[in-house]
Amino acid sequence: MRRPLAALLSLFTALTLLPVASASADSPPTPIVADARIVVGTDGKATPYVRLIAADARATVDFRFRLKGSSEAYASIPGVPRREAGGEDAAGSVWSPETTAALQQGRTYLDIRVNDPSGGRTEMPQVAFLDRPSGIFTLGAGGGGWVTDAFDAQATVTHSGQVSRVVARLYRAGTTEQVGEDVVPTVRQTAELPGGVTRTVYMTGPVFDPPAGRYQVAMTAWDGQGDSLTSRTAIFDKRLEQRLTDVRVTGTLDYEHRGTVVTGRVTDTAGAPLGGVTVSLNTPEAKTTTADDGSFALEVTPTASRASLTAASHGAYISAKANVEFPFRAQATRVSLSPVPSAGRVGDKVTLSGLLERQNSAGAWVPLPGRPVKLSFTSDGTKQTTDLGTPTTGPDGRYSLTTKVTGSGTWRVDSAASPFLENSMAGEYRRTSFWTRIIGVTARPNPVAVGGKVTLTGQIVRTGAPAGSTNVANVPVSLTFSPGPGRMFGMAEGRTDANGRFSLSGIARSDGTWWVSFSGGAGIGGTLDEPSGTSHLFVDAKYKTAISSFNASPEPVKKGRTLTVKGRITKQAAKWQPGAGATLTVYFKPSGSSKWKAMGTTKADRNGWFTKGFKASADGTWAAAYAGSPSYLGVWSTGDYVDVR
Repeated sequence: MRRPLAALLSLFTALTLLPVASASADSPPTPIVADARIVVGTDGKATPYVRLIAADARATVDFRFRLKGSSEAYASIPGVPRREAGGEDAAGSVWSPETTAALQQGRTYLDIRVNDPSGGRTEMPQVAFLDRPSGIFTLGAGGGGWVTDAFDAQATVTHSGQVSRVVARLYRAGTTEQVGEDVVPTVRQTAELPGGVTRTVYMTGPVFDPPAGRYQVAMTAWDGQGDSLTSRTAIFDKRLEQRLTDVRVTGTLDYEHRGTVVTGRVTDTAGAPLGGVTVSLNTPEAKTTTADDGSFALEVTPTASRASLTAASHGAYISAKANVEFPFRAQATRVSLSPVPSAGRVGDKVTLSGLLERQNSAGAWVPLPGRPVKLSFTSDGTKQTTDLGTPTTGPDGRYSLTTKVTGSGTWRVDSAASPFLENSMAGEYRRTSFWTRIIGVTARPNPVAVGGKVTLTGQIVRTGAPAGSTNVANVPVSLTFSPGPGRMFGMAEGRTDANGRFSLSGIARSDGTWWVSFSGGAGIGGTLDEPSGTSHLFVDAKYKTAISSFNASPEPVKKGRTLTVKGRITKQAAKWQPGAGATLTVYFKPSGSSKWKAMGTTKADRNGWFTKGFKASADGTWAAAYAGSPSYLGVWSTGDYVDVR
């Protein structure tokens, strides 16, 4: 009697695991559990999770927790709406609540009830289980996608106890219609995890080979207590293969012959033709349909040497692809670059021009219109290459571009390659120079005494040079003097300092013009410095004069009495001589003041002596001054302080 009783109990248990629907026969399809689990958070609370196939998106799920051996739930979470929509190959949508439940000790079963919006209810008991305080048994199924051959599936069981058995069953996607017999997968990998947990991977091998259609594999694993979990894979889309055969390209392509025809056939794996199949090329885009004998022809004008040909999926057939190689023959090209003026200066505008040609199939060189050419310049100084622009050749194959000279270096033109044309280039090295100029020039003193020193100062700078390189440093400069037309004398040589500044001096022997010259130099970064010079500065050279023996007396003097100033003026020519007839101005500066006041004038006698009387009125300093003349420098006497009492 024990065996019949055990069989009866086993049958009863199997029946309780099947969904129990309370809806009528015309109700929606019964939902199928694709995956279910009880997830425990770090706080020890449980969140139920179920992935359902064929469930209405508007359905709600009641989750109930009960202990093994009990028919009563100790916790429930009712009316949970769909949380996550599944894609076509995701094998179902997810229902999982935001709230959690506290688990009791022992084995907890998760029962669910699916509430259809039409009022139907589907009871689905024991879709997952979990042991507390310890014990792990979880199941995941892997596999899916488009397949054309026999396929396999995988089950991953994470467990702390025994796995008594694992079974794989093939179903039509989204149904409970089993296809073929049960398959027992084999262990492929085992890994020991912390806490006495083991992860075991089971593989079926490529044992599923159904007709074309959509399928899922349901993996079921039993633990040592006889309880089981089931998880479904994603959808396997079993398709038939089709093939692209006899693919050919007509002729050889070149610049003058750009069109061709791609031909071929589409067949099944047995070689039978497939008509009405869409065949397309990606580059350039072209599309056609196969004839009844599977043949096709695509007229195209390729722009690249390789393209992808596709026979589109249709019916039970999966798409097929093939690579197409176009036999291009690239024609030679040549490009010229007009000489850049070697005397160009930095900052000057120059026009670069040239001619682009190709060698046609007859071997003749002909203009190549409508093609971009790239112009660039590589600096000697920085070694950096700058793109100048990309002009397009005109109908005569010629191009031009106006740009500015930035220094010495290589000017280059490049014509890019294409499937029909080879690349070509031309380049020319040109040395150029910086304009230089001398700024802030002064000549002092002016006028200057005959025999005295004239000093010219200034700064040499480069025009158009990079920041930090504008000063022409440590270069030789020369000072020149000209007393008149046709006569020039070198007066001094020197060098600029680190800031390009200079100071050169010469002895003045007569009136004349002075200037500083820079003869040019090596420059910077291979770019020369152009010569430059100052303007001619006229410096007036005059003979010296002197006032001696100047005296204001008496000292002290009573207020209101006469004060007499006296002195002698002399002039230097070949030798010193009296300044006879020179007019002098007598000045007075009151004590405590900084301003001189002209008090009167006097003339020197034939011996250069002069005298002048004034009424004494205040303490102060007296002096005499000669304003100078076209030939003589002006001069002041020393001052003489007089105390007025």
